[in-house]
Amino acid sequence: MSTARKIAVIFDMDGVIVDNIKFHQKAWILFCKLHGFKLTARQFQEKFNGRLNSEIFESIFGRKLTKKEIKKYVSEKESLYRKSYSKFIKPVPGIMPFLKELEKHGIKTAVATSAPPENVSLILGRIRLRRFFKVILDEASVKKGKPNPEVYLKAGKKLGFKPKECIVFEDALLGIQAAKNAGMKVIGITTTHPKKELKKADFVITSFSEINVETLEKIVKRARRDFHGLAPFFCETLAGLSPCGALGSIAASAGERCDGTAPKKNDTVSFCAPAFSFRKKKRALNPRQTG
Repeated sequence: MSTARKIAVIFDMDGVIVDNIKFHQKAWILFCKLHGFKLTARQFQEKFNGRLNSEIFESIFGRKLTKKEIKKYVSEKESLYRKSYSKFIKPVPGIMPFLKELEKHGIKTAVATSAPPENVSLILGRIRLRRFFKVILDEASVKKGKPNPEVYLKAGKKLGFKPKECIVFEDALLGIQAAKNAGMKVIGITTTHPKKELKKADFVITSFSEINVETLEKIVKRARRDFHGLAPFFCETLAGLSPCGALGSIAASAGERCDGTAPKKNDTVSFCAPAFSFRKKKRALNPRQTG
């Protein structure tokens, strides 16, 4: 078995497989405006991009929402998004040849996105890339959005690979943090942020034409077993991280740690997501610090 075959590659979708973040940004800003809130492009990029819709809506409205309310708001916002983007759907340059190279080398791939199932079906169906992905996880597959590592841990597990064997492609700051929280290597792509803002990524590209299997091998070989320097995350039971960004925790009640060792009693890790609050009547969003 070649070194490359010991690698699993996981792709975020929005901003990675397709360059659509500006359309999402436009839809969120319009949604907030229609409901009397003000959201800036920068606030969207830093605080929203990568999170689940349900988490974002509860942050906007500042309260726990019913499933009926969330369903209504999701329908409204995603309708705005699909209406503006449907005519412009196309894969990012270079991804088709790159996926074919991964396929040629027998490297398993997955999509791990915070997007709703309807958006995933629309995009992957339109650009005809679904056949390349062994695993596809969307908003309905997880309980917690990025920077919680749940979606990436689940994708890696479904592919049959340990976190240290997985490489994630991400464009979003919260997505990069989620992959790092999962103990995976991250390659940032500059569709959404300039290179200087992707400092937490292990490697940065502007196009998939700049990456190949040989480079992936080098990134994995360079990887160090650094789990012991950090509080471990767990592949099985994930909990915590409230929708409004309160301090959350990931704890193991079953299964094993991502470094393959058995969980210890009271073995937990906590982290904070960006927190913020809105004010009505189009007044600016006010970020606040937590933890």
